[in-house]
Amino acid sequence: MTEARRFAREGVAAQPAAGERMTATHDQYVALDIQVAIVATGGLSHDPGGPKYFAVDEAFDRWFLGLLATGDSERVLREVTIERMMAAGDGGTVELLAWLVAMGAAGERRARTEFYVPSVPLRCGMVGVDWQVRG
Repeated sequence: MTEARRFAREGVAAQPAAGERMTATHDQYVALDIQVAIVATGGLSHDPGGPKYFAVDEAFDRWFLGLLATGDSERVLREVTIERMMAAGDGGTVELLAWLVAMGAAGERRARTEFYVPSVPLRCGMVGVDWQVRG
């Protein structure tokens, strides 16, 4: 495994841990009766300026959302690789790393897709996902 690939893989695996640390902070605020929301943003499949610029990989997007819906973070980490994200859109799909932080904060909960729009005019898949984490 090349050094770059090892670093990329470790980067993917580190995302949920960052979310878990945010959860610990969140719990401190909840104890003080303060409501907290954790929001992650990032496009689904998109390739700004790349060869897939005018395409949305709807199959990849739905596959990713289906994985989040399982609530199985270990499976997500096994299957959502940098290589798989790059194949769906070399220039921007790795923004999904932010989603893995949110997944880590949510714990082993299933994500619920509120909406999904494969928007070719906007050049990306757009989605709203919610993890029910109300205490």
